[in-house]
Amino acid sequence: MFESIMLSLLAVFSAVGLVCTVYFLLLRLIKPDKNRKYYCISVFDENSENAACDISFVYSKLFSTGDMKYYRIIAVDNSMSVSQRQMLEAAFPDECRVKICRKEELMSLLFPDKENQSNFM
Repeated sequence: MFESIMLSLLAVFSAVGLVCTVYFLLLRLIKPDKNRKYYCISVFDENSENAACDISFVYSKLFSTGDMKYYRIIAVDNSMSVSQRQMLEAAFPDECRVKICRKEELMSLLFPDKENQSNFM
């Protein structure tokens, strides 16, 4: 009885470990090019709830896979409520990987060297 319970627990943990290993290897396979910078853009409006939690989730996913050095997270304020904006600013005060901007400032963050950004809007 005890041996069968231990054998079944070992089988379950082995299956979970195999799935996690395959998932991690697939994430390494689709790893972005090291010479490029990637952006993860999230747009929040007045109906958005838990904006700080959403950005924290994306941040933790990128950090756990080791891709934070290639990605920048941009939270775009598209008429977000004042309380949501304050929570975002409190959660990520001076974070270089997470930027909080308005939709008018988005193109200047994405293309800092472009002089004529009005064509992209």
